[in-house]
Amino acid sequence: MKVLLKIELNRAFKNKWMYITLLVCSVIVLYDIFKIVVPTRIAMEVYANTWGYPVPNLYNQWMELNNFSTASKLLHFIFPLIICIPYSMSIYSDVDSRYIYNIIVRTDKKKYFFSKLVTQFIVGFSVVMYTLLISFLITATLLPAGEPFPGLQYVAGANCILGSLFYKLPLLVSVLIMISESVLFSIIGCLSYTFAYLLGNGVMVIVSAFTLYFFEEVVMPLVGAKNPMLACSYLIQLTGDSVPMFLMEIAALLITIICSYFIRRRKTDEL
Repeated sequence: MKVLLKIELNRAFKNKWMYITLLVCSVIVLYDIFKIVVPTRIAMEVYANTWGYPVPNLYNQWMELNNFSTASKLLHFIFPLIICIPYSMSIYSDVDSRYIYNIIVRTDKKKYFFSKLVTQFIVGFSVVMYTLLISFLITATLLPAGEPFPGLQYVAGANCILGSLFYKLPLLVSVLIMISESVLFSIIGCLSYTFAYLLGNGVMVIVSAFTLYFFEEVVMPLVGAKNPMLACSYLIQLTGDSVPMFLMEIAALLITIICSYFIRRRKTDEL
């Protein structure tokens, strides 16, 4: 299992598409830094000398905590797509090139399929975590940490689940945001693992998770859901009334992914 996982991780992280993906994420982060954070830093003296105006800081200018961040909105929209670019094609290509047959006659088929699934999850987690972490660190380098307090500049309202904790322990909540959002998008990205064995086109496999993500964004409001997955992906803004539907969708994703794994490992047509 360790050998298979090491091979798949090398395939995922040591290829040009991973570097391109990280470059795209870095460019988007830098756009946010130069669009919002740098101008804020330049004008800090003005803010500090303006009576009644709170001094901007890390916890209201970091893109995940800033309602006006175009970069954050863009990333939350395209994360399910870009996290599938580095690796999901290899899942499909193993089937299309029949490389899968060479592997499963030499090793346990269960271990092969499990290593593919774990690798896709790790890739998704790494891409999202890298993006959020470098954004946080650069913002923290340029702006003071400050102390958040309830107000229009902060996205965490009183009705948000993480609201009260955010104002007490903002750093802890920021770390929780990075970890939980990385896990969330990684789960969504694992849908490409499921579709790799169902679709006959590599490009469609890459966009499969994003397609369902976008479809859910359009359809859920039509059935009365106020907060589709895209809105809930901003976990700092997650409210109590949106949690049940959010958890149901996550559970449905996990069931779909896990079932696809057990189905694949039990099928006999790859032998």
